[in-house]
Amino acid sequence: MPTITIVNSNPATGALKLRPIGTVLAPRRETIKWVLGPNCRVDHISKIDVKHPSPINIIWQEAPHNIAGSHDWSAVIDRSTREHAEYNYFISWIPEGSSETKTFDPKIAVKPEKFNFTVLAITVASVFTAIFSMMLFRKRRKSK
Repeated sequence: MPTITIVNSNPATGALKLRPIGTVLAPRRETIKWVLGPNCRVDHISKIDVKHPSPINIIWQEAPHNIAGSHDWSAVIDRSTREHAEYNYFISWIPEGSSETKTFDPKIAVKPEKFNFTVLAITVASVFTAIFSMMLFRKRRKSK
């Protein structure tokens, strides 16, 4: 599960320093977790969502939500999300000692899934078994 940690904040600009740095890569169906690091000067996150929502810009299977009893948030990447797609999202947050909402715009990119050689081997074996069975059936039919 990729974890994005807020390690520092700048209430004057709304910027957040995140770890990992840069665009986060996550595969489809993966849970993403956002956590507040110690001394990050963020009181809490108030919302996380896609920056430009539309029917063709779907990234979340399970929308970002606060994990009960904590300041952490989580979401699940949708299984139909395009591989290599990059999504701009926003984090609305409240600085410590303030009630003013700040917004920061990081990115998530969808990682391609690993190629499954087991499925390929089973598929190829099934095809060869079917072809061999058909050839054997035809041979027996001709010999009658």
